[in-house]
Amino acid sequence: MRGRRSSCMHSTPCCNTFTLIEAGQVQARYTFIYERQVDGQWKILNHHSSAIPEAQLAHAG
Repeated sequence: MRGRRSSCMHSTPCCNTFTLIEAGQVQARYTFIYERQVDGQWKILNHHSSAIPEAQLAHAG
């Protein structure tokens, strides 16, 4: 896993291009927050994604 890590939590930031039916291709960033469970498995604790404003302005122009 890339990103920030502690003994029980880890975050992975990344970027991707999503294809939306009405908007076409959208550049977006996303982050997953993982937590190590008592049994040693990593589970997704939180996920956030949002369009990259700078990329959307460049795409519109």
